[in-house]
Amino acid sequence: MERTSLLIKASAVAALVLLAALLVPMLAIAQYDVPINDDYSFGEDTARVWNSTHDVLAVLKAALHYAKFVYYDWQGSYSAVFFMSLQPGIFGIRAYCWTFLIMTGFLLLGIWCLVHSVCAHILRQSVAMQLLFFALISILFTQFLPNPLQGLYWFNGSCYYCLYFSFAMIFISVLLAFIYRRKGRWINVVFYITLPIFAFLLAGGNYTTGLHLLMILPVFVFLEFRAGEKNMLPFVTFVIFLIMFLINIKSPASANRQYYSGFTVFLRSGIKAVIKTASFIVDWTTLPVLLFSFAAIPAAIGFAQKSRFRFRFPLLVGAASFFLIAAGYMPTLYTQNYIGSGRLLDIQFFLYILLLFANVFYLTGWFYRRLQQPPSMFNSKTTRKFLLGYCIITIVSCVGSYGSSTSFKAGRDLLNGTAQAYFSEQAERWEICQNTAGQDIVFAPLNNLPELLILDDMGESKYNWRNEVYAMYFNLNSVRVASEPSDMPLQ
Repeated sequence: MERTSLLIKASAVAALVLLAALLVPMLAIAQYDVPINDDYSFGEDTARVWNSTHDVLAVLKAALHYAKFVYYDWQGSYSAVFFMSLQPGIFGIRAYCWTFLIMTGFLLLGIWCLVHSVCAHILRQSVAMQLLFFALISILFTQFLPNPLQGLYWFNGSCYYCLYFSFAMIFISVLLAFIYRRKGRWINVVFYITLPIFAFLLAGGNYTTGLHLLMILPVFVFLEFRAGEKNMLPFVTFVIFLIMFLINIKSPASANRQYYSGFTVFLRSGIKAVIKTASFIVDWTTLPVLLFSFAAIPAAIGFAQKSRFRFRFPLLVGAASFFLIAAGYMPTLYTQNYIGSGRLLDIQFFLYILLLFANVFYLTGWFYRRLQQPPSMFNSKTTRKFLLGYCIITIVSCVGSYGSSTSFKAGRDLLNGTAQAYFSEQAERWEICQNTAGQDIVFAPLNNLPELLILDDMGESKYNWRNEVYAMYFNLNSVRVASEPSDMPLQ
């Protein structure tokens, strides 16, 4: 048992070192990140206030005012719009590098909070096992998410989806801590303050995360009452979330957008969601993902040996997991007949990874319970052999899949100079715009487009929506990209 524990600790340390190493190129390329697309439209008012006053309170007031305006004009996501209008670029082009730090920092914090709450409060796993789960899940989240640009490097897109998914993980971990571990008057005061605040914030975010929480929160209410407790905080939290989420989706602007987008038949949307979920699961179940999830096997065996939990419903748990993921596509499919952007796929991928670990754990426990003599088959020596072989195969699979990872893409564009040249081109544009207010500007096309930092350049027409929001942000009359060198104005 001691040698097994030592091997788990060594695996946790190795996984943490690997995670840190993989984050280095991702952090390095973040210094060349600049605002794009909706960053300019959502940050226009706050940037103007900051440039004229340099007053943080005035900026926050402008963000609140803009959130109110957008609630009636474009979308009901009141809290998300407030945060999106505070994109770091309003404080200068160099400040935008904080986007990656904010999004990745909260993502890692959310993973740790959730892993710790589940493993420490429910599964009674060691700290080493918690750190191993944290590192493995963090590697999958940061390296293999479908669209790292929209998930980690573009503030407007990542704030609306990735940041709110991180908030949701922290929210759920606090709920679990309240139900299973609360002690004393003062710690309860913390719960009574944080849970309603999280409910208020999350209800004002994207519809996918909101719908998932709407399906999950009643489970926590049930767990509280099943435990024989009469504390109403989980129920009150759910009610607050439900009311504010309805205020979000019932905003005048949301109704207008749904009207112009058109509704598809609900049943047809559901069928599409199920088909797409199955398709994405096949695409996302790569060798590293599958092998990393196998780390739940020894944890499940240890839990089954020490507890009386029977693991009776593996098919039900699997089906519930599948339809929870499928539900995430319903808001965009039902209102716009559209599966969703890359940033939505990112949080769906995150949810899939978490549920995959949970299902491997549950299925292992179910299998263990049905063995006639499980102790002879799952002894410490066997566990050590499994962990050793598992580590070797996992390392080989990671090396083989490194070319598709976020770190590889970051390192490639750093080594070939694309990221540095891109930032220089964008900084030159910013300098021109800041000195030519009220004029018509024609830019040469960008020659460098790093995969992690930009979706696409502005259009050749000044009426392109990206051009229009860029012009308004810098108080220009118009801006466009030249279609050919002869289209450039004489210097």
